[in-house]
Amino acid sequence: ARPALGVLADLTGRDRAVGREQERGVRLAVAHHNARADAPFEIVVRTEDEGGAAGAAGAAGELAEDENVVAVLGPTTDGAAMAALPVCEDALLPLVMISSGRTTLASDAMGGESSRVLLRAGPSDLLLAWPIGAHLAEGAAVERPGLLQDRSLGVSAGETISVTALVAQRNHGHTPYPRVVPPGLRENEGFAPVVADMLDAGIDSFVFAGPPESAAAVARELAAAGFDGPRFAPQAVLHPAFIEQAGDAAEGWRLIASFIDPAATPGAEDFVAAYREEFDAEPGYWAAEAYDAAGLVLRGIEKAAAGRDEPPARSRLAEALREVTHRGVTGEYAFDPEAGDLGSRETHLYEVRDGRFVPLGPA
Repeated sequence: ARPALGVLADLTGRDRAVGREQERGVRLAVAHHNARADAPFEIVVRTEDEGGAAGAAGAAGELAEDENVVAVLGPTTDGAAMAALPVCEDALLPLVMISSGRTTLASDAMGGESSRVLLRAGPSDLLLAWPIGAHLAEGAAVERPGLLQDRSLGVSAGETISVTALVAQRNHGHTPYPRVVPPGLRENEGFAPVVADMLDAGIDSFVFAGPPESAAAVARELAAAGFDGPRFAPQAVLHPAFIEQAGDAAEGWRLIASFIDPAATPGAEDFVAAYREEFDAEPGYWAAEAYDAAGLVLRGIEKAAAGRDEPPARSRLAEALREVTHRGVTGEYAFDPEAGDLGSRETHLYEVRDGRFVPLGPA
């Protein structure tokens, strides 16, 4: 039987557009690998729908029980990653996360223990938050940033606001005005009272950390009040729902993300052309990152299987992946061999202009 890469992705939930791009990125990388005359093994792809936090453990179990699956890429979301990691750990099955950014994922999912199989192929939410504070400092008039955390997003939102407040206070002498709201506020009393309170407190800039639908509601409240100061959000808000629901109120918002826009990225032309040929579509967000993560795993398989006529055991591959380096479409991949975290990585700045997320360059 041929060795397989498992893909655990959101294929039917709210992030299915991301999950589809991740699956396609992996499939394209495997197709390019299999087309090589010197490829030591032909690889197949096996995909499971992560099914959200509730279904991810079962989906990961399906992949773990398939002895041909040597590594899993995914899941798409933090909740699914929390559920999938213990299953992969028990099976010594390498789990390479593409988009899940929860900084404390391993310790939270493993009851304080470290993971032998987890690799994070992207920056954590903490690292993504640092540029927001730095960009606020670029505004000469910024002295009192408003920081709003919506607990609907969970740990990620808290990390964003905490780091932004730290950078604003310690590095730039700002006096933030933070507010935290409970899950479900958008569906109940709405954001008007909390936004009014923040404006009354004299905020001159704004950072929101929460789901894109809530960000849209906040953007509408700020626009209605005539607020036009700098407005920032992390990559969770870089989602079609934000622009669709905020309309004109989304204009001018800036967002920090770990993924590229392939069509606008110098050096990604060959990837874009290959994606178009394979799928008859333009590559979306996360496709290139999934392509690179799969390329990293494929390189690890070759390294771990060197001198052997069969694919490596999962445990051997898990060890090899922490030592592998890979130059991909989106940058250089190299990991901390102890923690499995990605080394330094460029983040990207986007701005909403004319109803589109427009890449502005490195964050």
